[in-house]
Amino acid sequence: MGSGGREDKRLYGSYFLFYLFVVAVLYLYFSDFSLTLKWRPLARAIFTALGVSFLFILAVKKYLWKLRWFRAIFGIQIPYIHGRWEGHIRSSYTKHKEYHPVVVEFSQDLDRINVWYYDENAITYSLLADFSLEPEGGPPRLFCVYRNQPLKTDQKRRQLHDGVMQLLVDPSGTKIAGIYYNNPHQRTTYGEIELKFVGRKLLRKFANQ
Repeated sequence: MGSGGREDKRLYGSYFLFYLFVVAVLYLYFSDFSLTLKWRPLARAIFTALGVSFLFILAVKKYLWKLRWFRAIFGIQIPYIHGRWEGHIRSSYTKHKEYHPVVVEFSQDLDRINVWYYDENAITYSLLADFSLEPEGGPPRLFCVYRNQPLKTDQKRRQLHDGVMQLLVDPSGTKIAGIYYNNPHQRTTYGEIELKFVGRKLLRKFANQ
């Protein structure tokens, strides 16, 4: 399960082409725009280009990939969902009859995503999280293996437990819906989750805490 080998190949191809371009430009600069091969200017160009390319790669992973025009040029399909989302879950514990308010925050770079879930009783964080892109163009799915840490342990059902979550990102980029299953050896409940985008700022807490 991953964010798509095709995207990685496309982006690494762009890094390599950018590196070659920088090497060529720097070589011409160090050799006073001479097309005759000179090893010393070439060596300086290569090592300088490594530094420039590293900064370019860092900028892509941290910032550029979020821009709409950059995503369109390189065909990046991973949804940009970084930020705070609010919504509710419906649990098998209440036979899916009650809406329990929750907050989910995603901290995201191009090749990494962390998930934090908050409600009035617990804080949940991802142990593993990654996108799965459908080859036929289906909606992107985020799979997350999580650990739930109760804020209180005064009830038997509020105990540390692990689980799995599958989230589907709406094409509008403003809605997320999915399902979750807790480890049946720890807690037998499961349920549905629906979220709406609130903003990019992470508050790192539940609204009513």
